[in-house]
Amino acid sequence: MSGRLAVDVRPAGTPPSPLIGIDANVAAGGADGKVAIVAFGRTAQGPAAAMFAPWPLTLGESGFTPDFLWIDFNGSQFSVAAGATSPAAGSSIACGGGRSLVVHHADRLWAYCMNGEGLAGWGHGFGDTLVNALGAGDPDGDGFPEVLTQTVRSGVMFVNVSGYPSPGWPRRSTSETFRSGSPALAIDVDLDGMTEVVAMNASGVVAALRADGRTPEGWPFATGVGATGAPVAADLDRDGTLDLAAPDRFGQIYVYSLPVSGGAPIRTSWTMLGGDPGRSSSLPPDRTTVPNAAYAGPLVRGSLKAYPNPARRRPVSFAYQLTEPADVEFRIVDVSGHEVTSFQRSGHAADNLEIWDPGAVPAGLYVVRVRFRGAGTERTEFVPVGLIR
Repeated sequence: MSGRLAVDVRPAGTPPSPLIGIDANVAAGGADGKVAIVAFGRTAQGPAAAMFAPWPLTLGESGFTPDFLWIDFNGSQFSVAAGATSPAAGSSIACGGGRSLVVHHADRLWAYCMNGEGLAGWGHGFGDTLVNALGAGDPDGDGFPEVLTQTVRSGVMFVNVSGYPSPGWPRRSTSETFRSGSPALAIDVDLDGMTEVVAMNASGVVAALRADGRTPEGWPFATGVGATGAPVAADLDRDGTLDLAAPDRFGQIYVYSLPVSGGAPIRTSWTMLGGDPGRSSSLPPDRTTVPNAAYAGPLVRGSLKAYPNPARRRPVSFAYQLTEPADVEFRIVDVSGHEVTSFQRSGHAADNLEIWDPGAVPAGLYVVRVRFRGAGTERTEFVPVGLIR
């Protein structure tokens, strides 16, 4: 075995297994590139463990050192207070409404359902090694949790269910080139009801970034060049406000008091390495946000973006946000009206991203027609895209 484990305690919606009762699902990896999910529970004879089919899956090669994150990209599916037994309105359909396992190694993230089915859009490289230990939160406030991470070049980002970060991310939190190794946290540092992405880089800067990339007032904090380790947020002195502790390279601890009061942090907070004192690397249902109610759109006005534009020998990314699940149709034509290509996707009620690789398409100006069809509404947008050779 190699890398870190992730433990999903008493998981709901677990597929059938030989066990009578399941107390936890544990994700584990091997140095040979394999990843497995093992259920720990009971049989009639006593405690036992069983591996789910079709696991293990082979994702890497020799030297594989994965770490994991258990997360429900659909948001909180059930209202405990109301005793609801159906998915919340506006939920996306990742893993049929169940939990996902995110796997990290080097510069890649994969996402899988319990049945071994991979989520579309995941498995690509980010072009820079990601720091070990993923986080979870909801920086954009859409009710759907995202995966938080930092690259070794201090690029901070949150990754949506699409497998890609929102446009403009990752964002570097320092201009220095020191190699960072601290995981990202999710903390509401400015009392706006949404978690900011908080990460310490090797320049000794503890940065906080909102979903729009802006820095809250009073940030960043500092510990010193060469800082390493993982910050922790907690009410250390029990005065009702949240404190942030971060180390420097000499073994000293810096502690800052945050303007967050009124008890525990908001439910989506990821305040320490692994998310909790047990370092389970699991975002449980009771700390998962409830999706915003779906409403007619289905496209959030102004959210459709194409970049880079113009594109020089690079794929073009189309980012958009939906208010409800929708069928999305792309049709790309040249200036004479000739169709170059077309494709369809199933969009989630969250941030989405699709990539078009022009391949050998000639340089020039193209028009992309995107049609969004929701349950009862439809909207069409046109985006000009330039290709440069």
